[in-house]
Amino acid sequence: MPSQWKAWNPKTEYYNCCKKCDPGCVAPDRHRKVQVDEAIAAMTQRLRPISIAMRKHIGGFVQAWMYGLSYSQRKSFSHYGAIRRRSATDPVGRTTAMRTTTMATHDRDFILNETNYFDPGNRVYSFAFRLLWDDLQKEHGWNEETMGDIIESILGYHYLCVEHRIEGKVGPAPRLLSNFLDDLAYNVWRVLVYSTNSNHWQYDFSAFRSMLRALEPEGF
Repeated sequence: MPSQWKAWNPKTEYYNCCKKCDPGCVAPDRHRKVQVDEAIAAMTQRLRPISIAMRKHIGGFVQAWMYGLSYSQRKSFSHYGAIRRRSATDPVGRTTAMRTTTMATHDRDFILNETNYFDPGNRVYSFAFRLLWDDLQKEHGWNEETMGDIIESILGYHYLCVEHRIEGKVGPAPRLLSNFLDDLAYNVWRVLVYSTNSNHWQYDFSAFRSMLRALEPEGF
């Protein structure tokens, strides 16, 4: 049976995945371009309306989150952090270098439904973070893992509140920021995954920003 990419459909007849691995199965160029164009449009729509003052205001919350919680508290929240799957072709579970792998039994799979969430990795989270707060990253010298933990912990905190139905008791800042970061990280992931550059996961942030500017002339 042809792969879904070749069939232009994530669901082929009665199957929603390939019957066996096809090492030559890659997304066709047209599909890649559509994904990247849609992702950049979504990021642009999200980021452009945010003023410098608003970024600083939200950045203050992020700094308070980083330094107000202990490392163990933040890390425990991060274990429940992941982003929502939007389509049948999105990966399931944990990913490494943009490629899906099996989640460890001690990790978040015991609570996160793998059919609904996946972990795109710290590279994606760090790029999303720096699109919003590149100045904070430079000021504090936070590395990729730290930025990833910050975003994952905010996502995880919101997830736990929803899971235990206590979301109404939580202030709007973590909830709104979690939804915003979920959407931003997902679209960063789409740009990296569907970029025609085969070394997309090796990009540093400056290369990623340059790619965005090249693809979106008006810039962010």
